[in-house]
Amino acid sequence: MSHSLRTGGGVSARPSTAARTRLSSASSQGRAGIRPSTAVGRVAETGLFRQRYWASLRSDPPPALDAWSRRHLEALVTLETDIAEATAGNSLVHMDLRADNLLVTERGVVVVDWPCARIGAPWLDLICLAPSVAMQGGPLPEALLRRSAVGRAAAPNALRSAVVGIAGFFTAMSLLPPVPGLPALRQFQADQGAIARDWLGRLAGLD
Repeated sequence: MSHSLRTGGGVSARPSTAARTRLSSASSQGRAGIRPSTAVGRVAETGLFRQRYWASLRSDPPPALDAWSRRHLEALVTLETDIAEATAGNSLVHMDLRADNLLVTERGVVVVDWPCARIGAPWLDLICLAPSVAMQGGPLPEALLRRSAVGRAAAPNALRSAVVGIAGFFTAMSLLPPVPGLPALRQFQADQGAIARDWLGRLAGLD
C-alpha cells in the first residue's frame, strides 16, 4: 500500500496523520551518507542555486511583486551572493523534494523523480521540503529542521543563504505566466514563496 501525495500538478491531497508522521520522521533522517556519482553536477554550478533570482527581480521588478520583497530587494541581492559557498558539499541531494515526489509505503518513504539531483550540502533537501510541509499544515521550517541532526548541523549563515535562494526561486517562479495544463502550479509556488519569505525574514531580521 502506498500514498501518493500530489500537490503541484493541479491535484491537491492532504496526507493522513499517519502518513505525515512517517514523512516527518523520514525527512528528519537526512542522506548525509549517500555518495553521488561524479556525473552529477554541483548545486551551485548547474542546479537551482546557480541563478540569482533576487538580482533578476531587482533589475526588472514585476508589477505583482509583493511589498516585502520590494522593500528588501537590495538586502536580498546582497544575501544571495554567497549561495555557492553556502550550499557546497559532497552529498547527493534531490533538489525537488516535496509531497508529490514522495511515496509513503508500509515499509517507509520512497523518494521519486530525480532529474534535478545534484551534489551539495546534506541539509539542502530539508530546506527545499520545509515550505511545502508548512503549507500543508506541518511544522514551521525551523521546527522541521530541529527534528533532524542534519538540519541542526547547518551553519546559520549557510542556512540563511540557502533560504534566500529558495525564497527567490519560489517568488520569481510564481510571477511567471501560467503553465498550460498545470493550472495550480503558480499558486503552489506562490504559497511556498510566502512561507519561505517569512522564514527568511526571521533568519535575516527583515520585517
